[in-house]
Amino acid sequence: MERRRSPRLPVKVELEARIDGQTVPGVTVNLSLTGACALVQGEPKEFSQIELVLKLPIQVEEEEELFELEFPGVVVRAEPTDSRTIVAVMFQRLSVESEWALSKFLLNQFDEA
Repeated sequence: MERRRSPRLPVKVELEARIDGQTVPGVTVNLSLTGACALVQGEPKEFSQIELVLKLPIQVEEEEELFELEFPGVVVRAEPTDSRTIVAVMFQRLSVESEWALSKFLLNQFDEA
């Protein structure tokens, strides 16, 4: 039974993850309004604070704009792989701009699927 509040879409977006004062590269595996699954460098621990910085292409009127947005959250699951870690992140306290842009981006991805 699905327990998530919003469905996750399989989208790959490059990101920077800020963990314990360090910034490491990564990429999303899937994304929703309430969280993300991502592959990141390093070994973040479960229940640690994390901030994902995503660059999302958003259609605004007739033009596509690139929004660089911060998504603070907590690591709810961490699974080390050979060279990276798969992290499940639950977003917390999103700004109005981040929530708006993420909604627009996900709706566009949903329409394309």
